[in-house]
Amino acid sequence: MLGFFRTTDPYRLIWLFLLMITISLPWLISWPGITLPELRSFMIGEKVSEGFALYTEVVDSAPPLAAWFYGFCEWAMGKATIVRHFLALVVLFLAGSYYGLMLISKKAFPESTLLPALIFCITVLMSFDMLALTAELPAFVLLMAALKLLMDEVAFREQRDETILRLGLVTGLASLFVFSYAIFFPGILALLLLFTRTSLRRLFLMLFGFCLPHALLAGYYYYNASFAVLAERFYLPGFFMPATWLINSRSLLLLLAVPLIFLFMSLFVLNRNAHLTKYQSQLLQIMLLWLVLAFIHFLIAPDKRPQALLPAIPPLAFILTHHFLLIKRKFAGLHLWFYLAGLVATAHLAQSGVFPVKYDKLIVRDDGLYKDKRLLDLTGSCNVYLRNTPAPPLLDIHLTRQILARPNTFESIILINHLFSTDPPEMVIDPENYLAPFFQRIPALAGQYRRSGSVWIKVAKTG
Repeated sequence: MLGFFRTTDPYRLIWLFLLMITISLPWLISWPGITLPELRSFMIGEKVSEGFALYTEVVDSAPPLAAWFYGFCEWAMGKATIVRHFLALVVLFLAGSYYGLMLISKKAFPESTLLPALIFCITVLMSFDMLALTAELPAFVLLMAALKLLMDEVAFREQRDETILRLGLVTGLASLFVFSYAIFFPGILALLLLFTRTSLRRLFLMLFGFCLPHALLAGYYYYNASFAVLAERFYLPGFFMPATWLINSRSLLLLLAVPLIFLFMSLFVLNRNAHLTKYQSQLLQIMLLWLVLAFIHFLIAPDKRPQALLPAIPPLAFILTHHFLLIKRKFAGLHLWFYLAGLVATAHLAQSGVFPVKYDKLIVRDDGLYKDKRLLDLTGSCNVYLRNTPAPPLLDIHLTRQILARPNTFESIILINHLFSTDPPEMVIDPENYLAPFFQRIPALAGQYRRSGSVWIKVAKTG
């Protein structure tokens, strides 16, 4: 295995793709269960594809590019999960191949090799939810483009303004897919100050590139008199939304056990045996700091799950490649086999329940209460949407409850009346009776629904 990929022949990447398919085949054939981020992507995509305007009608805190990406996926693939998962696998393979070829062109190692691509593509399969087609994937691709541009800044003595402008731009676009990726902007600024002689003017140019997509977004909503809605339903939740652990820390450490063991071994080997040029040493330091940035990002990410660790994969693959290149060849091949086999075995044994990895909060379980209904659940649980359609598009329970807590405000009454008129639910699960004050103020809606226990049911029209 080591000798096969210790080359620059790009055709070897075809075999890497086949290896990824082989490892992922059990998941592709029998997906362990729809994950909560996947279900939310279905819900948002369905409403966006139906033509509802984000934030003003679709009440959710999803970043705009993420929501429009979900809408495109819904239009192109519907809910064909196997197509989505295979497409995610292709994206991860292309990202890994691009990364490996980029490091060859940058002469990042003492010898040119495709080992980084191999380690990258296998490490991303540490958990089945890595194949979920969520906004993390396009955001991660943009982040890898930012990493490449950062390397360009370090490599070229004559730094170009367009490079640093693009660096800010792709980081800003990534934050409009996954808002927590904005943490990489100050991190990249710090790396530029540490490893380059970037002038203050060029740093402001990068800041301009980062702010440009946000300014265009804010300008669009300001022009449509909806800037306050954008701030309330996107920017404020992005800063203050509480984190949710979809997989506990113990389970996460078990999934990461093999990569962490080899990471510590790699740091030991690098400290003893590394003979790098100044440029290669700088790249190694950048990767170590990028790994720290990825850890900080995980701490602030709204959903704690394996897919939130995607930004850590490139530096991990970079550092582990040094390990396999520096140790003696007769041991390097054995170490690589231990790494690949250990990581793949851990991922599949964890998913099958042999290892005590708890996916209970990550995987959505069907509660079996309703089927093929258009409904609204105000309890905060998304399980009911697994076999039902959300209607109206009040998707984020925290934002929805803020609206429902203001039944005396003109804006809330108008919004509820508009959404219930354009996208009426067949039933509303409302144990706290949030809707009663609104029905008192909107007689036209009150006549359409009757309360039965904790549920509002739409009354069939007569005569």
